Amino acid sequence: MTPGKTAESSAAAPLLDLHALVVAVRRRRRLWASMALLGLLVGAAIAVLLPPPPSAVTKVLVAHQADQPNDPGTLIRTDVALLGTTRIADKALQALKSPEKPEDFIRDYRGTGLTNNLLQIDVTGTSDAEAVARAKALADAFVADHVSRMQEAAAAEAKALLDQRDRIQGDLAQVNKAIGD
Repeated sequence: MTPGKTAESSAAAPLLDLHALVVAVRRRRRLWASMALLGLLVGAAIAVLLPPPPSAVTKVLVAHQADQPNDPGTLIRTDVALLGTTRIADKALQALKSPEKPEDFIRDYRGTGLTNNLLQIDVTGTSDAEAVARAKALADAFVADHVSRMQEAAAAEAKALLDQRDRIQGDLAQVNKAIGD
């Protein structure tokens, strides 16, 4: 065998022979049609017998204290992570008066940051009314937690400013005393 014959034989045989594929499909036309019909029937049966669980969606507009127009979405991703904590789930379950564990409840919802200030919460439940109630409780718990965090931050900043004012007034009193002496 010479290198020239090997190159000619590989160039002569196409990678995919379309004509042979069409002939094979024509020969097995009934098999392909019955498989397609069977797949359609199985898909329809699964859709009817196993419907998705009832779900509800709520959107929460979140105002961030340090929000900037050029923020790449880090603040809303932090909010999504906070939504997935047991603290928020526990507050929502307390509002629902549910005996469910927060760890189990976390699996039934998901948060998504749509924009820098818009949080979407998708919740599933055993019924439509339960899913809506869960979504509302989660949104309320998240908003209450967000407000408390913002108030704590504002209180800490106010305390720092008051401490700075007191320190500066003390320094000023010392300077006035030194000038008076």
